[in-house]
Amino acid sequence: GGYTGGAGGAFGADGTGPGTGIQATGGAYGGSCFTTADAGLLTSLALSAAGGAGGTGQTPTAASTGGGNGFVTLTAIVLSPSTLPAATVGAAYSQTITASGGTSPYTFALATGALPAGLTLTSAGVLSGTPTAGGTFNFTVTATDSSAAPGPYSGSQAYTLTVNPPTIVLSPSTLPAATVGIAYSQTITASGGTSPYTYAVTVGTLPAGLTLSSAGVLSGTPTAGGSFTFTVTATDSSTGTGPYTGSQTYTLTVGAPTIILSPATLPAATVAAAYNQTITASGGTAPYTYATAGPLPAGLTLSSGGVLSGTPTAGGTFNFTVTATDSSTGAGAPYTGSRAYTLTVNPPTITLAPTSLPAATVAAAYSQTITASGGTSPYTYAVTVGTLPAGLTLSSAGVLSGTPTAGGTFSFTVTATDSSTGTGPYKGTQAYTLTVNPPTITLAPTSLPSGTNNVAYPSQTITASGGTSPYTYAVTVGALPAGLTLSSAGVLSGTPTVGGTFNFTVTATDSSTGAGPYTGSQAYTLTVNPGTQTLTITAPPDIYINLGPATVTVTASSGLPVTLTSTTPTICTVSGTGPTFTVTLLATGTCTLTASQAGDANYAPVSQNVSFIVLAQVAPTPMLDRRALLLLAALIGLVALVRARRA
Repeated sequence: GGYTGGAGGAFGADGTGPGTGIQATGGAYGGSCFTTADAGLLTSLALSAAGGAGGTGQTPTAASTGGGNGFVTLTAIVLSPSTLPAATVGAAYSQTITASGGTSPYTFALATGALPAGLTLTSAGVLSGTPTAGGTFNFTVTATDSSAAPGPYSGSQAYTLTVNPPTIVLSPSTLPAATVGIAYSQTITASGGTSPYTYAVTVGTLPAGLTLSSAGVLSGTPTAGGSFTFTVTATDSSTGTGPYTGSQTYTLTVGAPTIILSPATLPAATVAAAYNQTITASGGTAPYTYATAGPLPAGLTLSSGGVLSGTPTAGGTFNFTVTATDSSTGAGAPYTGSRAYTLTVNPPTITLAPTSLPAATVAAAYSQTITASGGTSPYTYAVTVGTLPAGLTLSSAGVLSGTPTAGGTFSFTVTATDSSTGTGPYKGTQAYTLTVNPPTITLAPTSLPSGTNNVAYPSQTITASGGTSPYTYAVTVGALPAGLTLSSAGVLSGTPTVGGTFNFTVTATDSSTGAGPYTGSQAYTLTVNPGTQTLTITAPPDIYINLGPATVTVTASSGLPVTLTSTTPTICTVSGTGPTFTVTLLATGTCTLTASQAGDANYAPVSQNVSFIVLAQVAPTPMLDRRALLLLAALIGLVALVRARRA
């Protein structure tokens, strides 16, 4: 059974048996007493506190039994401290909360409300962090002990934590001096608040050329001198009643620059050689303007941009001073700096180009321009040592040209004289070795047109080039076709009398002197095609079959043997070897014969047909007188002639 206690801590039994629990209800417990008739129920006492003042914040700490009476003492769990010290935004905070009255260890947790941003409560009761928001914050912390069943038990404490605004401090408290024209950079940092911070000039103005970034970097290149007072304010990132600010007033001194000119010395110049040297200034505010005191070398000028340039026209040593003025504003501006210079102007070194000459060739036009540099133009040129190859000349403008007429190696020196005044003019020389090579003589055309046997050859002129004209021509290898000749002037002409292919070489000899004359050759292949030939045929007129055989004569204009065949072997046949052939008449009709000559290397083949009519045998006729017979013979001859022409 169990027991239920009444108000004021009086308990009454409501059950019996082992394991009976006693529950106190109502009342404020510093301790509670009760009576039971069953003393055995109190041998093992467990009491859970519930309700009433104290509630679960109480735990049994002592129990006594005897007979039917029992007494239980209850103790509350208490958290310390009862109040928390104030915090500050941006400042590290740490406070340990402890508990007592229960069974340690305890675990702590936030029961109600919220901690200030940036703070956390650990389960061990450590409240720590860096607050990022200001204000007053209310919350309750609960501690739970380690009691066994029917525990664990807990206790709570309500807190009010004040988070004060931070004191934001800027560093450094003073700024190092700046100089006009010199890059400046100084970082201003804030502390005491919640980072990151933003920075701004809130009072006064910065020196011209300087800026303050939102990250606190004061940088730039001052362009005005003087003393400048301004205030920088840093704003933190706090929330809540923030953000918060802190300020620092500065006085920044910007001093006058030391302007330095570079280079410290000038490189030497040379008469008639372009000179360019830039003088630069540093230490002030760009841009700078430049001016000279004292005379510059003739031909040189100094631009306002500091460029010393030109072409000196006289040698010597020259002393002058260059002053640079900057673009600064403010107190004492603009600022200047000066440097004294000594400039030496040396005589020129005149060089000739090219340093070597390309080879020449006998009888070939040659032209090479020699140029000089390093002095004052224009230049005049002359051969001062040695001689030029025959046929070449050097103009005063430096053009080496002409047509060499002799081969060999020739050494000579060319001198160029410039147009300098003062201590000039100046000279430069170049030694040359010029090789004049033999010519390469070529013949044209490289091939010849074909000819025809017994036909006049189209005159062909062979010409040479590359050497010294005039040329003489000759066949040096092989032989020309019979009937053709080559003149010494290169004309190939005549009428070939034989056909075939002929290989020969023509050599042209030029008119060079010295190591000449020189020759060039061309191999040729000349084809002489076979000539045409004609046939002469003598055939009978129409003939009576009974008057055969007939005789036919055939000759060729070439004199070569001919053949004669019948294309109508049923009418007539041919026998014999010619030039006279026998034609046997076999039947009446048209007898057609073909005369042929097969040709050879000199003549093309030819063939020709001839026809006549084989008439039937005539019947006996009365005897005609002599005049009638003559008339008949004439008529027959006339008919035969007409037919022969038609054939």
